[in-house]
Amino acid sequence: MQHLKKYQNIYYCLIGIAIPIITFAVVWWFYKNTAGIFIPAKIVENLGQFGDYFGGVLNPIFNFYVIVILVLTLKFQSDAHKTTKEEIVSQKEMARLEQFKSTFFNF
Repeated sequence: MQHLKKYQNIYYCLIGIAIPIITFAVVWWFYKNTAGIFIPAKIVENLGQFGDYFGGVLNPIFNFYVIVILVLTLKFQSDAHKTTKEEIVSQKEMARLEQFKSTFFNF
């Protein structure tokens, strides 16, 4: 089970790349093979209007989610930076203490 966790991010990346490619291929095939043949022009016009509406509604929603994720990422990064800064200060104090001990108590 541990070896699956090792490659989990790679699987997510591959899925994230594969889904848009497959979707594009299906839409492209549909456009090339059926647009104008099986679908009357009026329906194609209505599909275009629906696509504009669909994109107009979903784009602001997706943009909102992207902004929320960006803010969360910045918060997590800031917290990690604070933790790293505290660790560095702690390590400096321990190094000074070790140097003091080695100076006076080294036999």
